[in-house]
Amino acid sequence: MPAKILIVEDDKNLNMMLKLILKNKSFDWDLQSAHSGQEALDSLEKFVPDLIILDIMMPGMDGLEFLSRLRGNKKYASIKVAALSALNDAQTISRAQAGGVDEYWTKPIMPDTLTSNIKRVLGL
Repeated sequence: MPAKILIVEDDKNLNMMLKLILKNKSFDWDLQSAHSGQEALDSLEKFVPDLIILDIMMPGMDGLEFLSRLRGNKKYASIKVAALSALNDAQTISRAQAGGVDEYWTKPIMPDTLTSNIKRVLGL
C-alpha cells in the first residue's frame, strides 16, 4: 500500500512544485495537498496521511497552531509531521519540536534531500 503524504503549504506554486517533485521521483506515494491549516484539518476527515509536510508561516492558522490541534487529537497521534519552513531560527525550531514535529527541514530543500528525508521518516 502506498504511503500517504499530505503537503500543507500556502504558496500554491511551491505546493504544486513539491507535488511534482514527489511524483516525478517514481515513488508509490499517495499525495494530497492543502493550502491552509484549516483546509488540512478538514481534509483529515477523508485522508489520513502517514506523513504531513507542514509549512510554518501561513496566514490564518499557522503551522504551529495546526500542529497543536493535530497533536491534541488522539485519532491522529501516529501521523508523522515534518516541518518544511524558511524559518531556521532556534526559537521557531524549538517551538515546533515542543509541539510535536518529528523532523524540521528548512527551505530551500533539494529534491533528492527531500525524498531521502521522507523515506527515512517513513522507514522506507
